[in-house]
Amino acid sequence: MADSDATEEQPFATVADLEKRWYGRTFTGTDKEDHVKVLLEDASDLIRQYPGHKRCTTATLRRICCAVARRTLENEESDLNSNVTNMSETVGPVSQSYTFGNSGADMRLWPSEEKELGVGRQQAWSYDPFEGAKP
Repeated sequence: MADSDATEEQPFATVADLEKRWYGRTFTGTDKEDHVKVLLEDASDLIRQYPGHKRCTTATLRRICCAVARRTLENEESDLNSNVTNMSETVGPVSQSYTFGNSGADMRLWPSEEKELGVGRQQAWSYDPFEGAKP
């Protein structure tokens, strides 16, 4: 179990933050509020798995957290047809094929969000072979 302080247990965003970013949606005071809180906590935990999150601003962490939670909620609320990313039909002799995007409603970060968290970012460093590693 990793050492953490109380601030690391707090989600990066609140239900109100998500509502501000998702015009027309209200979760506060509804039966979904607790579910949204859990999704924000899960999204924050996912973000914390990237070591680069410590270099990001609070606003960036809040924005990514809300985006991940929103995508998860949209996926949960979508019907089967709106989750289709590729569809192929043939009329004679009848064939259909569908490809579904994230049908399991997994929480995922987009590549652009991972880049903001430092994934794939190059770092310069040097090593002096005569002095060796320093503690």
